[in-house]
Amino acid sequence: MIGPDKRPEPCEAASIAIVWRTGPGRGEIELSSGKVSSMQVTQGDGKSEGKTFSITGRPCRLELILSGVQLAIGAYATVVTVRTAENTFSFFLRDVSSENPIYLPQYGLAVTSSDSRTYEQIADDIKKRECKSDWQRFRSQPEETYRDACERNRDMRCPTWLGLSRDMRIFSVAHFELHGYWGYVQPRYHSVRTPLIEEQPRRLQFAVGRGAACRVDIARRLDEGVLPILHSRQIEDDVTYDISAFATLETRPIAAKALRGSDWRAAYRHTGGNMLTE
Repeated sequence: MIGPDKRPEPCEAASIAIVWRTGPGRGEIELSSGKVSSMQVTQGDGKSEGKTFSITGRPCRLELILSGVQLAIGAYATVVTVRTAENTFSFFLRDVSSENPIYLPQYGLAVTSSDSRTYEQIADDIKKRECKSDWQRFRSQPEETYRDACERNRDMRCPTWLGLSRDMRIFSVAHFELHGYWGYVQPRYHSVRTPLIEEQPRRLQFAVGRGAACRVDIARRLDEGVLPILHSRQIEDDVTYDISAFATLETRPIAAKALRGSDWRAAYRHTGGNMLTE
């Protein structure tokens, strides 16, 4: 890292050219470091003075010689800003080259170095390369599927959420992935962890089996694949531990009339990203 007292020595000079399909009118050149030594309109109608220019017509070309600039990778690299009435833009001076010009088709311009081509010629040469933007590449690929995404993704680990119908009061239930045994229960109000003691969120931890082990053999599933009842099997050599977990009411059995759910305003208040004010 380069500290504030170790600014690298600037390069002596750099030459660039900005070419437009149609002149933008009045504009100004700004540099984060360095200065404009000379600027000249070589195509189109216009003039330049100091850091300002005026250029119209079609095509247009503005050639610049910049001094005291920094082209190295890292801190203090010179950024050039071209301010015009409609299409102001900035670029790192070090990124300018004739082999790969800075090409902004939406603004109808390009920035190059030792290159005599017009904007139209640069645009035609780039089109012949048949390059694709990220969006075009995404669009040309086959539709993504869950199965294909799983094969390329990392092995995801997540807890199981258990609760009652339409009730924001739920429990996060999981085993300790690092140590390889069950487990803990974390009360939640939807996205918000519930404080139990001293206003701090707590986990109710428990141990099944001998504890931490080098080899982990734990499987889990929902009852019938969808019901909110968690079944887990933990195997340690010739001993198998089966766990079943589900949420229920505290003082009465589960019944349709007993499940009142949560008011939507209370539930929304405890969701992550809610937009409620004080």
